[in-house]
Amino acid sequence: MAQASGIDVIITDHHKISGSLPRAVAVVNPQRDDCTSGFDDLAGVGVAYLLVICLRKYLRDMNFWYNRTEPNLKKVCEKTSSRKVPLSISIGTITKDKPGQNFLALVKKAEDDMYEHKLLEKKSISSSIILSLKRALWEKSRETEEHAERLKNMALKLGQAIDLPQNKLDELVLLATLHDIGKITIPDDILLKKDKLTKKEWIIIKRHPEVGYNIAKSTPQLAPIAEGILSHHEWWDGTGYPQGLSGGDIPITSRIISIVDAYDAMMNGRPYKKAKNKKKSIEEIRRYAGIQFDPLLVEKFIKIIKNQ
Repeated sequence: MAQASGIDVIITDHHKISGSLPRAVAVVNPQRDDCTSGFDDLAGVGVAYLLVICLRKYLRDMNFWYNRTEPNLKKVCEKTSSRKVPLSISIGTITKDKPGQNFLALVKKAEDDMYEHKLLEKKSISSSIILSLKRALWEKSRETEEHAERLKNMALKLGQAIDLPQNKLDELVLLATLHDIGKITIPDDILLKKDKLTKKEWIIIKRHPEVGYNIAKSTPQLAPIAEGILSHHEWWDGTGYPQGLSGGDIPITSRIISIVDAYDAMMNGRPYKKAKNKKKSIEEIRRYAGIQFDPLLVEKFIKIIKNQ
């Protein structure tokens, strides 16, 4: 079993033996005999899982295929190192050598072996994907790495102040950086516009939480923060978007990001709005407690900010 790119797909080929039995299920272009070039074509469209199965009498041939192909697949991945989302592959193997062995259990062992190899990879595709998305967002908008770092620090302090479990704190770190990832699809002339947006432009802007949600859901490493991305523009009183959630129905991570992002925007300004000082920023955050923001989180947040 092999994994590449992070989307769950199983690919079958059409190689036959004895006229009918499949010799292997492999990432191969049915029009070619070259496994490596076939992998390159398929990986380009997001192939993730490769399940190789062979009959016992062909095991020697399969081992020969593996020993020849595995280094070539690695070379294909290395050639993509300069891409925004480089390819990566991790491989796990297992042999079914007894009639009574459970097939699904063997597949699970191969998968475990694959992930063990994945952890040993010097360059993780997970990190590459996340870093690429960060870069895409920073290049697209005026949000900077410094902005993301400020949000991360404030979000973690607020999360720790309400005793969030570690998994939620980890989500906050990612969400602080990628909550606006859906903005990478918004045209520059709208995203960076200094004048008032038209009704049509505002509709386009308001789509970015849903676009970001879809990006996160299609990326296993980001799936845990998908709901947080979708909900970070919801308001406490239910007048936000895109779902009109209110109160405790809004994910806690979204409620935290909503506060810290608004505060940072006030303190540092936006293309369409000048920066405020600390006193006025705190006053505005407090003014919207119970309207836009969770009132209990606002009080916790203001206490943290004042003590800085």
